[in-house]
Amino acid sequence: MLTAFRGIFPPVPTIVDAQGKLDKAGMARMIDHVLENGANGMLILGSGGEFSQFSSQQRKEIAAFCLSHVDGKVPVLVGIACAGTAETIDLGHHAQEHGADGECS
Repeated sequence: MLTAFRGIFPPVPTIVDAQGKLDKAGMARMIDHVLENGANGMLILGSGGEFSQFSSQQRKEIAAFCLSHVDGKVPVLVGIACAGTAETIDLGHHAQEHGADGECS
């Protein structure tokens, strides 16, 4: 089933610490900022989320955290682009299992 998304869905940058790991407190603040400023949804791990700099495991951690933090307040799209088909499919399944409203590559 296709879902028609409407409104503003900004790409959300991924907030990391000095070691390049997900900064959960910083990421939560970024998501809250997007929500508080009226976005109708958001895209995580898209080109603005530096997806190419993270391993699949890191991307899964980031997606799971963001989807949990948003908690259904707005639709969330998750970027799943990879060089390989199997990895892209795996990330897509992970996003769906954690409540993503859509995936893009």
